[in-house]
Amino acid sequence: MIKYRVNLLPEERTELLAKVQKGKARVKIVQKAQVLLASDEAVERRSETDIAATYHLSTRSIERI
Repeated sequence: MIKYRVNLLPEERTELLAKVQKGKARVKIVQKAQVLLASDEAVERRSETDIAATYHLSTRSIERI
């Protein structure tokens, strides 16, 4: 069930991509960035179950992010 719709601006998307690609941020920050990028509806939004399986998180964790 989708609780919130995520529509990232190009600047936000670029910032999140930089955090993921650098790998210098804390693990939690990188995970949140990956989930937000995967949830972006401007690009192709993935299901919560698919995101959870890809990043080894629970669907509940995805909903909280």
